[in-house]
Amino acid sequence: MSNEPNRRKYLRVDDRVSLHFQPLSESEAINTAANFEIRRMEFSLKNHLVHGREQHMPHMRIIEKRHPEIASYLKFLEKQIESLSSQLIDKDHCLSVDDRYEVNLSAEGIRFYMPEQFKSGDIAEIAIMVYPSQASMYALGKIIRSEKVEDESNSETLWRTAIHFTRLHEEDREMLIKHIHQLQLAEIRLSHG
Repeated sequence: MSNEPNRRKYLRVDDRVSLHFQPLSESEAINTAANFEIRRMEFSLKNHLVHGREQHMPHMRIIEKRHPEIASYLKFLEKQIESLSSQLIDKDHCLSVDDRYEVNLSAEGIRFYMPEQFKSGDIAEIAIMVYPSQASMYALGKIIRSEKVEDESNSETLWRTAIHFTRLHEEDREMLIKHIHQLQLAEIRLSHG
């Protein structure tokens, strides 16, 4: 057993997610970083709406008590906005519900397997959709390592790629933390029958 302390700030879990991963050239990385919020909204609009709803929940409860008909109408509008945002996301989304990847995920990074090697130190664009919530997040990350995996049962060469998130909006980090927490609770329930 190693005497080195665990330097990780966040818990890690194995999961199956939809994944978009794109290494960026230096000029693409600069441009993407400059337009981070715009690009993020293309992927994380639903998270943004959910986060806003959670922040305003105390106000909504007051409205529900004092003016139930107004609260009902606000909930209707909220569902309409959520439906529209889902359609907007689905139309231009590069994340496929059908294509899922085995990953190791935390609120500070991700590790996954790809059929090609990537250069350590390069910047990449990452988008993830988690299940069953179908919440999406967008981040920029630094490729920490890309190691060849020796697997005789698989004829395809795979590379284990680890990414450290260098730019991740706090709303998306909170979504990841909640998702990981839910996975851990489900695992505990399964283990305790």
